[in-house]
Amino acid sequence: MNIDNEYKKIATKYALPSLLELDKEFHIGNIDNQTFILREIVKKLIEKIESYGKLLEELINPEGSLTSMHEANFFDEEDKKLAMINYKKLLFYHRLELELDLYYEEEKFASFIKTFYEEWQKMKKDLVKIISKMKESWKKDLKNKVELGYFG
Repeated sequence: MNIDNEYKKIATKYALPSLLELDKEFHIGNIDNQTFILREIVKKLIEKIESYGKLLEELINPEGSLTSMHEANFFDEEDKKLAMINYKKLLFYHRLELELDLYYEEEKFASFIKTFYEEWQKMKKDLVKIISKMKESWKKDLKNKVELGYFG
């Protein structure tokens, strides 16, 4: 069975993005399970969801991480609100995948891929803004003295 041909059939049936588009966004790469192609693609989407979800969670709740505490100091309430909005979207899709994974239905997995892909295109603009601000925080000094704790 050729995965490209099988996916094209499914993609046409459900109006899904191409494998190339998905690979560009989510590093789909080689799909191991040819029987459940959509489930394998969703696993790759979940990796991205978990990665960015963790990043936003640490920004929103920076307890215990020097990196997160430093970066969070450069975010105002509006920035944190934007991070929370996107965090909630990511967690919704993560929980939806957990639910879908209990009983495989091709149509529901296809819907997940389609809707998350569309949502991801919108979210990327916010994420670029957030990540850029996180990155730039490392070029700046904190205005207020931060009390550093344990050093060994």
